[in-house]
Amino acid sequence: MPPPLSFLLAAAVLGGGPAPAHQGAPPRVPEALQESVNEAIDLGVRYLLRAQSRDGSWGPTGARLQEGHFDRRCGHTGLAVYTLLKSGVKPTHPAVQRGVTFLLGGFPTKVYSAACEAMALGATGDTRHFERIEELLALVDSLRKRSVGNAWGYPGLSDGHVDLSNTQYAALAMRAAAGAGVEIHSRAWASLIATTLEFQRPVEAVERSPRVRGRIADVVDTAPFSYDRLRSGGGHAPSASMTAAGTSILGICTEGAGDKLPGAVARRVRLAGEQGIAWLAHHFSVTENKGGSGSWLYYYLYGLERVGALFDLARFGEHDWYWEGARFLVGAQAPNGRWETDGDANWPPAPMSNANTCFALLFLTRATAPRPSTGKEEGSVEGVYRAEDPASEVWVRASGSAVVTAWITGFGADVLERYADGAAGPRVAAVEWFVDGASVERVEGDPERAWDSGAKYPLRHAFAKAGSHTVGARVHLAAPTGDGQSAESPSAFLSSAEFVVEAEDVLEDWMLDYARAGGARTLAGRGAAASASSQLDGRWSAAKATDGLEFSPWICAEDDERPTLVLDLRRMFRADRVTLSQVNASPQERGARARVKRVGILVNRSREMLEFDLVEDERLKTVCRLPKITGIRRLEIRILERTDGRSSQATGFAEVSLGGP
Repeated sequence: MPPPLSFLLAAAVLGGGPAPAHQGAPPRVPEALQESVNEAIDLGVRYLLRAQSRDGSWGPTGARLQEGHFDRRCGHTGLAVYTLLKSGVKPTHPAVQRGVTFLLGGFPTKVYSAACEAMALGATGDTRHFERIEELLALVDSLRKRSVGNAWGYPGLSDGHVDLSNTQYAALAMRAAAGAGVEIHSRAWASLIATTLEFQRPVEAVERSPRVRGRIADVVDTAPFSYDRLRSGGGHAPSASMTAAGTSILGICTEGAGDKLPGAVARRVRLAGEQGIAWLAHHFSVTENKGGSGSWLYYYLYGLERVGALFDLARFGEHDWYWEGARFLVGAQAPNGRWETDGDANWPPAPMSNANTCFALLFLTRATAPRPSTGKEEGSVEGVYRAEDPASEVWVRASGSAVVTAWITGFGADVLERYADGAAGPRVAAVEWFVDGASVERVEGDPERAWDSGAKYPLRHAFAKAGSHTVGARVHLAAPTGDGQSAESPSAFLSSAEFVVEAEDVLEDWMLDYARAGGARTLAGRGAAASASSQLDGRWSAAKATDGLEFSPWICAEDDERPTLVLDLRRMFRADRVTLSQVNASPQERGARARVKRVGILVNRSREMLEFDLVEDERLKTVCRLPKITGIRRLEIRILERTDGRSSQATGFAEVSLGGP
């Protein structure tokens, strides 16, 4: 890390700075909390893996985000891929491959999306993405509003709108590009510094905590940041989330420019950074976004992590920021691994489960640090499984995910008593392994010898499909010798309890094809007008079935007994198949809403309805083949049969396209 980032201790000693952030060794962390952090990271990663849609994307789950505020195609997917990589998931993992493939199939249009994609591609370490990252940085630069303080804002809003949040993500894009090897001139960093300082509010002197008085000055200068510029009217109050944003931008610029900043600029950055950190210390909280909306709590915590990492802080004032935040996040995590804010608002968005889970994980993994350090070793998200109930005849263990290794660990007490040969134990003739009820491997034993704990009879099995799979063992025991019997006598059969393996990292044949198809055959792009018999909550409109995004479905109303989707194309399109995607697009959603079993399709104005059964595996698309290639101007798709959903009887389609998947 460049020397300018370690100014805090010296500045504090010389006077006027915040309390020394490095002073004193951090307290010892209870092993139980460290273990809980590790478990929270693993659980959060598993949630993200299960939240990935069939096309490799992640969407703004649970948030009615306005179209003008975000780019639905790239933003959340880039953030999720970046988070997985920073959480120890390898670039070769199928979820990362699918997410990157989806990103490369389009191009973002807004700052957040471009930044998140640049961060994701940079985190892969793959030099083949260098030119793409350069293009993303060029897009970010083109979106800068040079007439309004050289800052960034939402392109869909007024020309005069700029904000520190967009500007923060522009800085993150620059940092990602620099990390990937893109050369960024020191003048660019100095310009970003000048832009950022326009969002900082005037200095306010506050009293230090009584615990530190007497050692250093009794007051300290603080200066927070706000969402908008003071000279633009300053309608938003200063907040913790924006102070973390502004201060972290200064850290990013100092890191990026190194020792190339002019002396006056470096001194101004140093002072502004001290004042921002002092404000965060004085108003410190890991449970509240002081001065701002609670909807941005996890967004703020990720900002706090960046400040802590970029300025190499162990504490904010008296607060051990990481472990206080970690303790809160461990307690706030939902049983399924996600983090979310309360409510279901339009703006600020809530619960925003996918993004908030990313922000929480980025905090826990210390994602900004050059080498994330949480005490948790980096690795894959493989499970360990045990079926060792005392009442079970056979005990087994297994580990793995896409490839599982299973082995025998012992026998129940009743078995040992019934089949023991003296004190040595039962004699194993063979072990037969079953996956999903089918025999997949037989491992021969030695019926002449008694079993001992060193005999594992292992299975190594690669799953062809992702999802839940059952694994179990059947042990063939040689009959006891004596009473006229020999080792070749008919054996007894003993069975283990079955256990379920979650194979989440299997790259199936269809996965990358679906990820590439995202925008290729979008009917909306061909001028299709969509209408429906109903829509749920006035939110899941018919148009969402043709937008090329699997996480964005059309959903009918709960009481719609004959759900129907109608597509009118502006121009005729010749095709011999219609491809349908089930409404439940991710493993996390599987079975939540009713699954379509059978549809009837009317092509153009034909009265002859073609009926098709949809595939049972909700992850897969159903290709409905027409009798011949047909010039299509109108499609009417009627849902004839559906299953019961776990939480809703509403159903629909995530996507409808013409041609293959």
